[in-house]
Amino acid sequence: MDSWFLLAFALAAGALLWTAGAALARRRAGRQASAPAQPYHAVSIRPGLNACRAVWLQVGDRYLLTEAPDLPVKGCDNPHCECSFNQHDDRREPGERRDGDDPPADLSAAELAPRSSGGRRQDDQA
Repeated sequence: MDSWFLLAFALAAGALLWTAGAALARRRAGRQASAPAQPYHAVSIRPGLNACRAVWLQVGDRYLLTEAPDLPVKGCDNPHCECSFNQHDDRREPGERRDGDDPPADLSAAELAPRSSGGRRQDDQA
């Protein structure tokens, strides 16, 4: 009789572990499916009411979600930090998008013009 009881207990424990493992697998799959669709999902720091100097030095900086600093930031001297994160779909600022053919905005007209003189090699001078 003890062997039947032991067998029934083992089967019940196995069924319980199997259902718990299946539930855990479903939960993990749901977490992976809810990952951000944007590969460049970013955050910026939103200063709290009494934000420290360390936070104010980073205001406006955008970080990829995986590279964002922890809060409170290193060097924070506020014992009750109320800073948080703003969410952004992209790390870049809205006006930063350029085509690959656009020249960098910080070049002057003289730097963009083609060379009027030859190169520095002997072959270029002939």
